[in-house]
Amino acid sequence: MILKPHHQMAVSHLMTHDDAALFAGMGLGKTACTLLSFDGLRMLGLAKRALIVAPLRVSVLTWPNEIEKWAETRHLKFALLRNRAGMDALRSESADVYLINYERLPKLGEYLQTLPQSPFDTVIFDELTNAKNPGAKRINRFRKQITSDRGVSRRWGLTGTPTPNSLMEVYAQIRLLDGGKRFGPSFGAFQQRFFEPTDYMQYNWVPRKGAEETIRAILSDIALSLPAEKYVDYPLPTVEDVAVALPEEAREVYDQLSKSLLAILEDESEVVALTAGALLQKLLQVTGGAVYREDQTVAIIHDAKLSKLAELIDKTAGPVLVGCNYIHERDRILKRISGAVEFENTQEFLARWNAGKIPVIVAHPKSLGHGLNMQHGGREVIWYSLPFSSELYDQFNARLVRSGQKEQVRIRRILSPDTADDAVVEALRQKDVGQRSLMNALHNFKRLAS
Repeated sequence: MILKPHHQMAVSHLMTHDDAALFAGMGLGKTACTLLSFDGLRMLGLAKRALIVAPLRVSVLTWPNEIEKWAETRHLKFALLRNRAGMDALRSESADVYLINYERLPKLGEYLQTLPQSPFDTVIFDELTNAKNPGAKRINRFRKQITSDRGVSRRWGLTGTPTPNSLMEVYAQIRLLDGGKRFGPSFGAFQQRFFEPTDYMQYNWVPRKGAEETIRAILSDIALSLPAEKYVDYPLPTVEDVAVALPEEAREVYDQLSKSLLAILEDESEVVALTAGALLQKLLQVTGGAVYREDQTVAIIHDAKLSKLAELIDKTAGPVLVGCNYIHERDRILKRISGAVEFENTQEFLARWNAGKIPVIVAHPKSLGHGLNMQHGGREVIWYSLPFSSELYDQFNARLVRSGQKEQVRIRRILSPDTADDAVVEALRQKDVGQRSLMNALHNFKRLAS
């Protein structure tokens, strides 16, 4: 493994900080750098065993593959705590690295409570944004098991998207690593100190004047930021928006629903939205061409986006990754597009894709996200419908836009102008700007300090 300058920065940061956050853009080698850092401490006698907490597929596929991939880490013995063999290895302390997904933390926590000390001296949280909710009982209970008086001397957190929706989300992530040293033990106090509500009901909060700069300064000693655009060894992607006008009949349904929260379809069935959130979802479904009725059956309204997707794929040379948000969209795409298949989270399926043997994959962004290396199978991403979450959006694109990609990835987004599609695009843009600002500011703070 040849370490590039940004790899060396990451390894140095982790090895010299017991509490450390690595905000590294997707594809910059967070996994490999973390393994090297832990093994380096092991060789120095400063660490013995690590627990790595990650999303399910990342813990089962990505981390084991990375351990076995590199000659420098292949000697590390790992165990999956999802099965009996893994738990047996934990009881006998016969592995160096233990892997678990976030959902199983309560079960592991129950076991750890029976021990006088933690069997791990190092705990690593991959995709740290899984811990962004300060009120999450699963994480908060587990925090009590990874304190220094329990024998855990270091806690590291890894993510490429530290603030996917709001700067407030950084609080719980950092508290998980430092126990509240930097921002305090209370989220309410943190919120009141750095943010202010924009409405009487206090639903929306924005940073107070100077708060963003203060938060970045507080983070500067624990967080190393490596924005992808500064260090990537692959071409940055192009993004192209493809406009598709709503057909007249669909526009009538859209406008009716938008104005009265109720639309009567041609078959006299009803589509009802009882809340603003439900209305937005219904409107997005209409732009996609189908909508759920009250009885959860699907009403087909138009094929405009579907026809445009088929046209784009017909004119595209090479495999295509298609993202969509609703089951009925996935089903209609699979029926319409010849050779299209639903994503399968198996090694065999990924190998076929990376060998160029699957022409079109259709997937919801939640089913195809963190940690999957698909960059060898294609360079084309088409969004049939966009998610509101910039984390889901970025992670989906990053299956192809990552280290090892030889060609420039093209990302195309099928949008209906003057609809809720515009709101989603703007929401993604605003969240991206906020996050990029945080990461770039942290990066510049580190550079000036050094």
